[in-house]
Amino acid sequence: MPSSTIDRLTTASLPRSVWAWRPMAAVLAIMLLGACSDDSRPPLPVEGRFSVVENLDYADYDGRILRLDLYIPDEPVSQPVPVVIAVRGGGFRRGDKEAFAPIAGAMADRGIAAASIEYRTSAEALFPGAIHDTKAAVRWLRQHAADYGLDASAIGAIGGSAGGYLSAYLGVTTGEQALEGSGGSPEVASSIQAIVAMAPEAEPTSQPWWGEFLDDADDPDETLRAYASTLTQLDAGEEPPLLLIHSADDNTVPLSQSQKLFDAYGQSGNQVDIVVLSGAPHAFWYEVAWFPGAMDRAAAFFAAELGAGNPTAH
Repeated sequence: MPSSTIDRLTTASLPRSVWAWRPMAAVLAIMLLGACSDDSRPPLPVEGRFSVVENLDYADYDGRILRLDLYIPDEPVSQPVPVVIAVRGGGFRRGDKEAFAPIAGAMADRGIAAASIEYRTSAEALFPGAIHDTKAAVRWLRQHAADYGLDASAIGAIGGSAGGYLSAYLGVTTGEQALEGSGGSPEVASSIQAIVAMAPEAEPTSQPWWGEFLDDADDPDETLRAYASTLTQLDAGEEPPLLLIHSADDNTVPLSQSQKLFDAYGQSGNQVDIVVLSGAPHAFWYEVAWFPGAMDRAAAFFAAELGAGNPTAH
């Protein structure tokens, strides 16, 4: 039977010490007010107990080098640690690997290594270019896992907005050779074992960034859009466990997008959980009011699904 649950988060005040996650079959609510934010907002400070290996080359497209920053937990461990790629948002249009440095750092502070990755924008590479990049990043991490004390069998992805879509689409397209790309490490598998998608679109919409990414703004290509939809790529009982986190008050990507993915994932026999925030902006991961609780929940999910980590270490 598929696992399809909805969690509730409650808090009485802002300080992170009072945040508590309680699994319940109901919609999650955070009773806080916050300012609007979007993917162009400067990120939070990068803090925690971890070390960073910067500017590691992970893909090469005829001289166009893509790099990642690897965040490794400081806590000594007796076995390799799981690792996730952190995939920024920005409507496929903008951003860099530094944008999700706070998220990568938060994961590492909680015992999950993380690689904040650069990927090509839609102005540089149309669909499925960014998908090629995420898969190349996973292949590189798996190939070099032993060099950094990582568990090559426990790799996940966490992304927000466009990065949430990319993380989910990456996870559900294992074995799709047309999506592997030529970035490097071709002999290594690009499969992942867990996904956290924050405020993702489940499928292409009428938003202008999709027209740019798919190059069909003037004449939508319904065949291509169906192929680019996460919903059409689901295989029964074969997809990685998925955690969705989305605000009910999201004015950029409506909650209905995550609800569609939640329903389709569960109906296809795959494990899925959803956390629905109340009062949060679209890019809640840039807001101090929501960031610690969201990172706690994501790290706990990865720890459970990837088999290690310490989500309460911070």
